[in-house]
Amino acid sequence: MQHMSIQFQQGIVKQNSQINYLILSQLKNLLEQLVQFIQNKIQIPINFYLNFFNQFFQSYLFIYQKQIIFQILQHQNKGYPNQKIIQYEQNLHSKSIKQIKKKILLHQIKIKKLLIYRKKIKIVILKQKIRNQNQSNSFIISINTDKVI
Repeated sequence: MQHMSIQFQQGIVKQNSQINYLILSQLKNLLEQLVQFIQNKIQIPINFYLNFFNQFFQSYLFIYQKQIIFQILQHQNKGYPNQKIIQYEQNLHSKSIKQIKKKILLHQIKIKKLLIYRKKIKIVILKQKIRNQNQSNSFIISINTDKVI
């Protein structure tokens, strides 16, 4: 009977890791779409997206870690003599949390690079506007002086 419950628990762990993998792959796709969107459209509030994703990931990690603690406590409460399951879960979850954190860092770096790129483009656009204004102002001034004369 105890052997069956251990197999059942391992099945749950595998199922949880598959679900978490699906969530992570969806998040990764979402982030890649965001990066493409930022590259295509320059004038969107990137800080809004940055804050949103930071909060989202932090809350996801928090929930994820609570879930791990809850599962480990469940194992301890049931009094399994076999500590291998708990170690297996801890290793599995710590690896996936490290992977999540790596992905977050990579995407934050990408978004920061895009922010710098966006600032450079804004500067170029501003310089062009200033040049255009200077040219148009000089034109207006010449017209005005012509009228005065």
